[in-house]
Amino acid sequence: MKQFGRYEVEKRMNKKETTKRREVGSIAFYLIIAILALLIGAIRFFPNVMSHVVKHSSYVVISDSMTPVINVNDLIVVKKVAPETLKVDDIITFDVDIDGDGTLELVTHYIAEIDGNNYRTKPNVSETMDTWIIHGNQIRGK
Repeated sequence: MKQFGRYEVEKRMNKKETTKRREVGSIAFYLIIAILALLIGAIRFFPNVMSHVVKHSSYVVISDSMTPVINVNDLIVVKKVAPETLKVDDIITFDVDIDGDGTLELVTHYIAEIDGNNYRTKPNVSETMDTWIIHGNQIRGK
């Protein structure tokens, strides 16, 4: 029967501990990756539901109406805010039917005027106000 010295016993114990730590670390790593993948998938496929959980949304700008403050292809991060906290000159993102076809589009413009729960907006490229009036429930955030 082979006898092990103190050094060999400690070496074997350290090797087992190291192996166990690696296994726990790998499990934790893959668990975090899985949770992140589920969260990203939920945000992507269920944006209206997830907007109550995640208070920020991101969008890519596709028009030049806010140039040079916000350029085409810029990524903007929009934080949900209470409409009553907004003020003139805040930049907001909101839903509006731009061309009257019944489809809501997202727009990001400055607030030009506030009248109670009604908001008039304007682009950066013009001093002329937009033709629509936005209500607080249409605002995604700022």
